[in-house]
Amino acid sequence: MWPKTSVIALSLLLTVVVCLQQKIDLSRNKLQAIDSFSHIPPRHIVKFAALEFKEVTADILWLRAVQFLGDRKTTTPRYDLFYKIIDLVTDLDPRFTFAYQAGAIALSVLSDNVHLSNPLLEKGMHENPYDWQLPFYLGFNYMYHLKNPLKAAYYMAHAGKLEGCPEYIPLLAAHLYNKGGEPETAILFLKGIYLTTRDEKTRKQIAERIAKMEKELVSKKNKGPTQ
Repeated sequence: MWPKTSVIALSLLLTVVVCLQQKIDLSRNKLQAIDSFSHIPPRHIVKFAALEFKEVTADILWLRAVQFLGDRKTTTPRYDLFYKIIDLVTDLDPRFTFAYQAGAIALSVLSDNVHLSNPLLEKGMHENPYDWQLPFYLGFNYMYHLKNPLKAAYYMAHAGKLEGCPEYIPLLAAHLYNKGGEPETAILFLKGIYLTTRDEKTRKQIAERIAKMEKELVSKKNKGPTQ
């Protein structure tokens, strides 16, 4: 037998889901797909109704978000509402890393809403500190969309310290530090990578990169500031 509170919670959750489904179905031929998100009950009601079924609720709402992304009939997407639904999904299931990743990519690449993508990734990093892809995507946003190499380097470097991160990410971070006008930081970062790298071929390439950057730095200092 389920506890009485679980039965009540499940009943509330089913009521929310049924109402949501009915409103979406009724509006399907009248409104754009994303507008169905505006019919979702308030956040506090959804979270209260979900109780022990937060992950199930998150999955249901996530499927609605995916339907929006795949709906070719949507001509003027409301990405601000899309952000709100992904934010709610990740409130209900903070460990749903794919929702952070896919949602952030949709917001930055498909809609150029980096101002919504970045907070989602920052939230994901806070909840999932060992996932290298979240700081990587955040670094990409700063590198490609916001043209801020130093911020990009910071997040790329953070991603490079996490397990599972590809070997090229730390090298990219060093390049971005150098591009952002901080060659000393780039060199120090590369030296740290060199000390922790076991592959001899990779170590040789890093050493060559360090030597080249140090030579360029000395040459630049010898020339002095430009008038």
